[in-house]
Amino acid sequence: YFFMKSGVQHQVCLQFYLNTLNITQKLIRNSIEGKIKEHTDNRGKHVPTHKITKEQIKQFKVFVESLPAVPSHYCRGSSNKLYLPADIKSFSNLYKMYVTSTQKENKKAMSLTAFKNHLKKNYNIGIHVPKKDKCAKCEKYKNIPVELKTEKDDEEFLKHQKEKDEAKLLFLQEQSNSTKEHFLVASFDLQKVLSTPHGPNMMFGFSRKYAVYNFTIYESKSQNGYCYIWGEKDGKRGVNEISTHLFSYLTHLDTNENYESISFFCDNCPGQNKNRFLLSMLTLFLKNAIKIKHISLTYLVVGHTYMPVDSMHAIIEKYIAKMNIQAPSEWPTILRNARKRPKPYEVFVCDFSKFLDWKAVSTAKKMKTPDGSEIKFSDIKIINMFKNKLPSIQVATTYDRSTPEVEVDFLIRNLSTIPRVYSSKLQINKNKIRDLLKLCESSI
Repeated sequence: YFFMKSGVQHQVCLQFYLNTLNITQKLIRNSIEGKIKEHTDNRGKHVPTHKITKEQIKQFKVFVESLPAVPSHYCRGSSNKLYLPADIKSFSNLYKMYVTSTQKENKKAMSLTAFKNHLKKNYNIGIHVPKKDKCAKCEKYKNIPVELKTEKDDEEFLKHQKEKDEAKLLFLQEQSNSTKEHFLVASFDLQKVLSTPHGPNMMFGFSRKYAVYNFTIYESKSQNGYCYIWGEKDGKRGVNEISTHLFSYLTHLDTNENYESISFFCDNCPGQNKNRFLLSMLTLFLKNAIKIKHISLTYLVVGHTYMPVDSMHAIIEKYIAKMNIQAPSEWPTILRNARKRPKPYEVFVCDFSKFLDWKAVSTAKKMKTPDGSEIKFSDIKIINMFKNKLPSIQVATTYDRSTPEVEVDFLIRNLSTIPRVYSSKLQINKNKIRDLLKLCESSI
């Protein structure tokens, strides 16, 4: 028995040879007799049985991208995360849907763990949509480690908290003033989409559904609630739709009530509430109003826009939680029945022919003070409009009433007739029509 060292053979005894190589004498004997054939190491060279194939990844991608994921209604301004309908309830149920879809095509599904990992890694999708706003500034400050917080971070957070408290105080003061005669406080907001069909059936969550929109207005004094609803084939959910409904509501007040001053509260959505087009509508209305002489519009702090109108959304969502709603035509009756006391909500159904183009009324692209300095819409907190002072309006960039408002001119086009936005019904997405037809054929 020999070992090689520096090219020289050194003879050793059997026991030393065996102990050094950590082998048995039988292995030596079998080697000498030629019983051991040359062995090739194939470790890592075969395909694991649980390896995800390209076909499975492709099938997974097709499945996920067919899901009716939409942005959150409440956090769409601060998050790009998409959410699936709450009908799906859990990722386990979503996986069952995935397995069912692969079985229909005679394909092999990936495991639940792999499904969740791929979904988390490649898609920013959740199931349960947040019920309340989360303030991005508060959350950001909360998540900064104490040792990394700077004086600037502390100052900005304290300023934000001060604004929040001032806005709340202003809101409470206006609420207390709502007991005065000829003065009304109201809040308005667009509820999250009322999907149709709606029901506890999990399969509804896998299908694209017809969208019904509900613009709500709540009066603090009378506790009256108003619902203006329309379907996606009749209109979108932009500034023209919101302004048209708000104009209709104000016209109703000016005709049937005796209010002289209206104080509105709303959120900061630039595509719906905080823009020059809605302001043009308010200016035109007030100019032609008979009884109403003053309108104020207060934009609450982003992330802290908790208004009485939110109670309408909560009542409606609780009422329909376990209902089976098959057609858009059912929503008016359902919304009326959602509240019994003090009285049912008033519901108005709108079609495409009722929406007016308020962008045609607007002229001013920027708001400027008398000295020529520009006021950004994003900085505006409160707008006050007085009939006897038009076209001048008062703008405040703080909730502190001790700070004087800035007077600006806001000109509009004096149109005798406001043009319509739509000349016909809108087209519905072909994939959505296909999914809706499948639901009809399945008789769910």
